Amino acid sequence: MQKLILLLTGLLAATVAFGQSDSTMRFSLKEAQEYALQNNYDVINAKLDIYKAKKKVMETTAIGLPQANVSLSHNYFIDIPVTKVPAKFFDPTAPEGAMAELKFGTDHSSKIDFTVSQLIFSGEYIVGLQTAKIYRQLSETAAEKTKTEIMESITNSYYLVLIARANQNILNNNLITTQKLANETKAMFEQGLVEEIAYDQLRVTAMNLKNSVLMIERQKDAAKDLLRIQLGLDLNQNIVLTDSLQQLVDNVNIEGELLKKLSVDSQLDYQLASIQEKLMKKSLDREKTTFLPTISAFYNHQANLQGNNFDLFKSGAEWMPANIVGVTVSLPLFTSGSRLAKISQAKVDYKKAQNTRIVAERSIRMGVVQAQKALLTANEKYINQTDNIKLTEKIFNQSAIKFQKGVIPSSELAQNQNQYLKSLSDYYQSVFELLAAQNKLNKLLNTYDNK
Repeated sequence: MQKLILLLTGLLAATVAFGQSDSTMRFSLKEAQEYALQNNYDVINAKLDIYKAKKKVMETTAIGLPQANVSLSHNYFIDIPVTKVPAKFFDPTAPEGAMAELKFGTDHSSKIDFTVSQLIFSGEYIVGLQTAKIYRQLSETAAEKTKTEIMESITNSYYLVLIARANQNILNNNLITTQKLANETKAMFEQGLVEEIAYDQLRVTAMNLKNSVLMIERQKDAAKDLLRIQLGLDLNQNIVLTDSLQQLVDNVNIEGELLKKLSVDSQLDYQLASIQEKLMKKSLDREKTTFLPTISAFYNHQANLQGNNFDLFKSGAEWMPANIVGVTVSLPLFTSGSRLAKISQAKVDYKKAQNTRIVAERSIRMGVVQAQKALLTANEKYINQTDNIKLTEKIFNQSAIKFQKGVIPSSELAQNQNQYLKSLSDYYQSVFELLAAQNKLNKLLNTYDNK
């Protein structure tokens, strides 16, 4: 029985451990980026847009390929049309002016119509096919831009979770230190060595720290929820981030980032503006082709079957075939100036697209310069805040020792602690600004390693 209990206990423990391992997803920053590029719903929709664009090209191409149609109809004449003719046509003895009634047709008739057509020339079709291919290029570039935006969002959200976690750890340690001081101060107060206000001051500080810990916990949860959404995960999915904040900060190579060169042609916003310009040029070309003729050829086969019985085959009726081959040329001659007006509008749209591309290029160049300056500024701020937090922490620790020895009052200890906590907040703000500045520069230069 003991062996059985031990075996069941072991199996239960293994099952629980397996379930916990299976339900928890662990991500480094790179793994989170790679996972998002496969599972984020915006990325998935962008891939669907590419698929749709490919089918649009196929649809447009099919317009210029042979088209075949077949139709089958059956008619029953309740009343066969009657035509009146002079009766003398059939009876020379008929009175002058007498009319005879003739019925032309049969009660039943069936018809098969088969037509094959082929477009020979159409300026609009040629331009439309070229436009469809550019549209596919647009969807592919838009998908790449979506991936880049997801990379930026995922990276910043990952940073926020790590910063909240590190901030929470330090606040917890600070809370433990403050509670310890409060307990020691309470004992000293009970012995009459310090005033009650010293103990009350530490209690207030401890409560404020508890509130800060709760607030940072909520911020961390909110950042994790945002990260889950960006990863395409359920909000209840447990995730663990495996990279350390300091490791990511140490990996920032300021000199290397500043040495990266901008290639405007590879910048996605510029590519989108260029593709939009091409689309407007094709729109102008399409309007111009409305002055050209459209030529198509066709072959038509018809067969008619007529008789007075519903079952035409049993009545002995025979098919009467007809075959036609022809060419159709269509050319609009006069449209009261509407085509010229459309061309003028298309020229305006094309010129606007050219201007948009020029503005996009200049904005991108300016954005990269500003991002590089922001990275330098963020790095300088980070260095200063790193020194500042070390200094304020040293002052706070020395104040705690002096307070325990009765050298300084609790108000001075609280002041130094608040100074330390303020520098802590400023430090983590500088960490995020540094990492986010590097992230923004990577997006502008389109230099993410995972792409």
